[in-house]
Amino acid sequence: MERPRIWRACLLWAALVLPALTADRLGMNEPRAVWQQLAGVAVLAAAVSVARWRPLVAFALTAALSLVAAPALFTVSYGPALGVFALLLGLRAERVRPAAVVFGAVGCLGTARIALFGVDPAPEWVVLTGTLLFGCVFPLARWPVLAAEPSADHGRLEPGRTSGGRAAHRRGAGPAA
Repeated sequence: MERPRIWRACLLWAALVLPALTADRLGMNEPRAVWQQLAGVAVLAAAVSVARWRPLVAFALTAALSLVAAPALFTVSYGPALGVFALLLGLRAERVRPAAVVFGAVGCLGTARIALFGVDPAPEWVVLTGTLLFGCVFPLARWPVLAAEPSADHGRLEPGRTSGGRAAHRRGAGPAA
């Protein structure tokens, strides 16, 4: 890894760890044991280290960490990291389907955890759904692949090949009618 990339990764890690370490002390989360905080710091370090080459793994690690911290997935400690890794997943991943499967799995695991251990399941499930939608899917909508068209590779999407649509034809970018 080149030096600038290492420094950028260290700065990203520091920015994501800051809420995780300070939220408990500021009273924004329920206090956690020191070993839980250190485990969270280590998982965030692992997620940052694989975020460039395996953005889906980085997102999955952060989502698992958030699910362990709170069944509704919304925490001040790991919510920013979840949104950042969803954005990076949208910018760097090659395909949409694996991300959709991971989002569905996170939703199912969160629902099961809420149903089994939740004090008041209805509001917690609404928060889980809102967090997945607003904290994960909307940052993912920055995905350049979503605007691409299927190629001959059995539905694989190629970035940069957009279909254009009616607006492109009106501007003269498409074939003549």
